Amino acid sequence: MKDLNALHVFIAIYQTGSTLRAATRLGRSQSYVSKVLAQLREDLNDPLFIRTSVSLSPTSYADEIAPKLQEALNLVNYSLQPQDFDPANISRISIHMIEPYILGVGKEVINTIRQFTDAEIELKCWAHNSEGLIEDEKVDVGFHVLKDRPQIYSQIPLVGVSGELVGKKDSELIKYVSPGINDHIDYFKQMDSNAHASIFIDHCGLLDQLMENYQCYRHIPITRSAQNIKPHLSLALIFKTSQKNSQKNKWLRELLTPILESFKII
Repeated sequence: MKDLNALHVFIAIYQTGSTLRAATRLGRSQSYVSKVLAQLREDLNDPLFIRTSVSLSPTSYADEIAPKLQEALNLVNYSLQPQDFDPANISRISIHMIEPYILGVGKEVINTIRQFTDAEIELKCWAHNSEGLIEDEKVDVGFHVLKDRPQIYSQIPLVGVSGELVGKKDSELIKYVSPGINDHIDYFKQMDSNAHASIFIDHCGLLDQLMENYQCYRHIPITRSAQNIKPHLSLALIFKTSQKNSQKNKWLRELLTPILESFKII
């Protein structure tokens, strides 16, 4: 009895004593039910039901296996039902996001999660292997730039950002390198084609320390009404498509969205 549908047919006949009534209960044709029963008899090497003047009477073997199959069917049905979600039951949460957001809202993210669960929390900077970790379901959600990605990933845009020159005027230009965003492109040249960076760093905390003596193009969130500003990037939550609508990830999305949208400068 390898087919789950066959299990339903067997139980329906056992409970109704009729292929016609079983077919009505299952919403299938009587011929379909009779065909499944014939296959079950062959597979199990037992007649299962003997026809009497009033009904199909189960054999001793059918009586023996029916309670076990009913229990198995109940377990399957229970397993397929959506369970009440409680974040307190989560054991681990893993989030990868671009470093400026970790510095800006990481504390709030951790404190907010901790209000609901004692789960182990992993909050790390987005790296070149982050997409692979999301695919392998070792990371629940990422927060990174919206771009072309394979369909295995679902992206939910949250924030639009543009550039603004900050720091000491007429000083050396620093390029802050963010993995997967500007490794191979100078977005600041879209604002000033003559701009040239002479210092390259990938640590946002160090960048903040250097702003007194240097300058850098930093991204700031823009309103939806100013989407034509250049350069323009969108930042998005990134899930594995097959896990996007899991109760855990729906909860994480609701928790993270207002926090990420509140951050003012990158």
